[in-house]
Amino acid sequence: MYVCPNQSESARLGLAISKRSFASAVVRNRIKRIVRECFRLEQLSLIGWDIVVMVKQLPRETDNASLKPVESELSPWVDNLWQMLCRA
Repeated sequence: MYVCPNQSESARLGLAISKRSFASAVVRNRIKRIVRECFRLEQLSLIGWDIVVMVKQLPRETDNASLKPVESELSPWVDNLWQMLCRA
C-alpha cells in the first residue's frame, strides 16, 4: 500500500492488481470489491489521503471457489491498514 497526503476534502483509492498474478478476471474483481468495500466503510476517517493498494499475490493459489476463505482473511487485514493510516 502506498499512501500520500492530498489537498482535497476526500480520500481517494487506487487499485493495482496484475493479470500476471491473478489470471482469472473473476478473482481480480472479487479482490477489488473486497478492498473497495473496506475503503468505503472507513472513507470518512481517511479524508486527505491518496491510497494505492497493490495486490501482487495471495498466500496460496486462488480461484473463484477458494476465494471465500481468503475474503475472510483479507477484509480484517485491509481494515487494519486503514486503522493504522487513521492514526498516522
